[in-house]
Amino acid sequence: MRLTKNGKVVRRRSGKEKFLAHKPAKRRRRLRGHVTLDGRWTVNMRDLLTA
Repeated sequence: MRLTKNGKVVRRRSGKEKFLAHKPAKRRRRLRGHVTLDGRWTVNMRDLLTA
């Protein structure tokens, strides 16, 4: 399974893959949040908007 640079899945779609495509696949690899300047991981409302 190849990924594009923005994280979408690139694949040729057979009939079975078309059926699987609309399931909520594990494409949320990156957790929401960001790293602050002092190196801590934080989550706030700004991250929820740009999840």
